[in-house]
Amino acid sequence: MVFGLFRNDDPTAQWPEHVGGDVLLDLRAFTLNTVPIGAPALELEVLGRPTNRRPFKDERFEFTRTGVVVEIENDKVSYFAVTFVDPSGNALDSGPVTIVMPNGTHLTVGGDSDPMLLLPHLPPPDIAGEDEQERWIEFDLGHHKLELEAAPNGGALRRINLFPKGPPGG
Repeated sequence: MVFGLFRNDDPTAQWPEHVGGDVLLDLRAFTLNTVPIGAPALELEVLGRPTNRRPFKDERFEFTRTGVVVEIENDKVSYFAVTFVDPSGNALDSGPVTIVMPNGTHLTVGGDSDPMLLLPHLPPPDIAGEDEQERWIEFDLGHHKLELEAAPNGGALRRINLFPKGPPGG
């Protein structure tokens, strides 16, 4: 079935309300609350109705009560993010996220967490950097990338991004 047919009629209007709740990001299975990257976008119904209107048309599902953002490509889940601050840098009331680390350790983090606490449970970083607005650390998880974004100068976690690696040079 081609979900692109839903571009005008939004099927999420019939989904149950998004009420928040626990967020589980599994870095071994590459899932967010049991929905894997690559799954049909309709499986996002387990998260409830997105906050934004017409997410299929925009290819972006926003769940503000949990800080979760999911992007789709060709009607399949292609990207997960958990955000702890808004674009202006103001803290969101999104609650913590539990992460199943590649080594099986379960860690619960939030917007007041130091991203360095995650490092002992991850492979060595591929890329790390900092500027006046943020610092970031990227990790190679096989076919996927994990990116941690934090406030500069040793500040707290702002965003966690998980996405598949593109083709070389792409």
